[in-house]
Amino acid sequence: MDTKDWWKSRTMWGVIISIIASLLQMLGVAQITLEEQSNLVQLIVNVATGLSEIIGFLMIIIGRMRANKPISNNIIPKIGGTA
Repeated sequence: MDTKDWWKSRTMWGVIISIIASLLQMLGVAQITLEEQSNLVQLIVNVATGLSEIIGFLMIIIGRMRANKPISNNIIPKIGGTA
């Protein structure tokens, strides 16, 4: 099954933003329209996706710089072999 991280889900961020917007409105702090909520969800998903890509890229660079052994070319074990 193809899955994604929860923080990449527009649905999850939509729920979070809706709850926060409702609480802010109940407390009289702010009035957030549905359009503003939608824009905020899109912004959060874009930022989270961008940050995950940057962090992944940095992990690759740092991991290779700190490595003291080369990567093996035996990624897939050979089937069969000599006995």
